[in-house]
Amino acid sequence: MGLFDWVGKKKREEEWMAQPRRLPSGVDKFEDGDTRWIMSHEFANDKNKNIRIYLAARKHGPDDPMWTVSLYKTDLKRDMGENIYTEYDTDITGDALDVVRALSEFDRQYKHSDDYVPVDGHRGTYRSFANKFGIHFDDDGNIMKVEKDTRVTKGTFMNRESIDDLFHKAANKTPEIDTWEEVYEQLVDKWPAAWTVFEEKLVPAKVLEAVKPEPAKIEPVKPEDITAPAAETPSSTAEAKPVVEAPKAEEKPVEPVVEAPAEPKFDKVIIERAVTLDDLSKHSGYARFAADAKPLMARLKKLPEDLRSSQLTRRQKEQVIAALVEPYYTPADEKSVEVRLAARLRNATILVGLVRAGSELYDDFAKGKFSADGMTLMSTVGAVASNLAAERLGVEAVSAKKIADIIAKGKDPNGAGLPLEKVFVQFPPPAYTPVPEKPAAPPAAAKKPPSSKRDAPYNSGW
Repeated sequence: MGLFDWVGKKKREEEWMAQPRRLPSGVDKFEDGDTRWIMSHEFANDKNKNIRIYLAARKHGPDDPMWTVSLYKTDLKRDMGENIYTEYDTDITGDALDVVRALSEFDRQYKHSDDYVPVDGHRGTYRSFANKFGIHFDDDGNIMKVEKDTRVTKGTFMNRESIDDLFHKAANKTPEIDTWEEVYEQLVDKWPAAWTVFEEKLVPAKVLEAVKPEPAKIEPVKPEDITAPAAETPSSTAEAKPVVEAPKAEEKPVEPVVEAPAEPKFDKVIIERAVTLDDLSKHSGYARFAADAKPLMARLKKLPEDLRSSQLTRRQKEQVIAALVEPYYTPADEKSVEVRLAARLRNATILVGLVRAGSELYDDFAKGKFSADGMTLMSTVGAVASNLAAERLGVEAVSAKKIADIIAKGKDPNGAGLPLEKVFVQFPPPAYTPVPEKPAAPPAAAKKPPSSKRDAPYNSGW
């Protein structure tokens, strides 16, 4: 490259770096920290400064309880700033902490990248957003959530060192994930407690018992109140006649009245509880989800064979790995917690399949089957699994990196079945019949535009 070319390239790069951030339609009216639109820092490709990238979370309506976290990537050469669309969605969540964690981890990852540089003046807006939800950062970017009930006792003096220590202790509470047991405990068999469903239940109604009258008190009789009976006179005795009793009529036995048992009364109550696998199995999209997941699991089981294949180049093998973690789009009802649970189980299954394949490559290496490609692929598998855990399963970056260490710790002790396979055994999905797509209508032949109102076609309003 000549001197003039170099000077010209540098000038163009300066012009690219001075360009404003490209935003989707409608979000330019939101101020920094607005809960409807939150952004990370923006970065430019180091070799092509016209390529820009950032992560943002958006609510699609004023009453939308969920944020959609998406990657935005633009080419300033071709982009006129009018129609900016997402590259792909990375998460859908109703937890502000998940939003802050995703954006801060994106910033941390790209600040240390060799391929991207930060764009001056295009800072993220998630810190002011985080403070509204009691979320704070220390100097290293570690996150601490201050709960509503948190209280500092009066008279306690906290200097800078003690505050930093408090932040670091909170940041280090994330459990390490560097064993198979922790993968299943933290990622496969566990999901956010905030993913809840509402259920209507019938409970026995509270019936008030009738108040029973208290028995009358019996007053004790005093001796002076007792009077002797009057003495009988002879005349009265002589004149007394025997009393002849009339014959009594036969009395019929009285039948006891049997009251019908009162019908039990119930009240309807609405309870909020954590979403379960049973809820997922009853979702209308469960059959389709299972049908889509089965070929994915077949590819995961075949992955060790593909990575050992001599028919594929290393580049092709890396593409096989990347294809397994390609962006997964949820169905139309993406706000449903059942759909988010399905996406989490899918991602956890991919992670388990990747680490299992890496373990088999490591086993080959331990048996003396050393190859440079094998070592590189083993490292690639570990890196992809760690990134998947950080970006889609909410694992802190430090803990996510240690997932790659599991590759060298032996085979998965939980058997050959993948996590989703076990779910489908426990909750068998119904058969899924895909709806045939309607054939596209042939393009209409071009017509000559009407020359007058009289020749114009009738518009019925449809």
